[in-house]
Amino acid sequence: MNATDSEKVICAACGAPSDQMVVTTHASTGTSNDEVANYLKDIFAAQPFLQKTFKKISFIYAFAEAELVPKQFMNNVANNEILDLVYGDTSDRIVKNDFMSSYNINNVYGIPKQVDSVIANLFPQAQHFHLYSLLPNVNKVAPNQLYIIFSTTHVTMQLFKDEKLQLIRSFSYKVPEDVLYHILNVRQSFDVPVNETTIVLNGMIDVASGLYNEIYKYFLHPVF
Repeated sequence: MNATDSEKVICAACGAPSDQMVVTTHASTGTSNDEVANYLKDIFAAQPFLQKTFKKISFIYAFAEAELVPKQFMNNVANNEILDLVYGDTSDRIVKNDFMSSYNINNVYGIPKQVDSVIANLFPQAQHFHLYSLLPNVNKVAPNQLYIIFSTTHVTMQLFKDEKLQLIRSFSYKVPEDVLYHILNVRQSFDVPVNETTIVLNGMIDVASGLYNEIYKYFLHPVF
């Protein structure tokens, strides 16, 4: 699982009776897992605040290798095989899963072994979550909704259909037409009615961008 496949984002939330802190680190496409792990070591070593003892520490990952699995199909033995099937075979990941009780779904995701080793050694009591496990609680205002977060090279899409969570996945893109392709493919795959679906846009996009213009060709009322 290399950074050539996706951007890598890790957020650490630390809390104590008198201290609270959120640390976010981002590694762009082309950064190796070893480089990410060394970067984390440098951050933790350079910040005296992070040498303190915290009552609670939570890490939130945004690695792209993640799949939603309904509870009835959950099988811990097969979790790595699920990720292999979708993202390619690799021995370079640690597989974790979050149970999303509100939706009766498990989010199965991979973390690079190098990154997991650094965090486990420095913060053995930390809790671990994936961004996709928390995202559905951030924004859901319509029974049918496609929520899209844009970065410079990736989009993350979250789809609700008939108030049921269907998909959370990240896609890479180079030109606006790539994004439109992914949106239309998701719409078709899940048979989402265009005129009855709210499209919510977030992140690095505005109404003057080529991205917005491509989306507006098919969805006349996107909202921010």
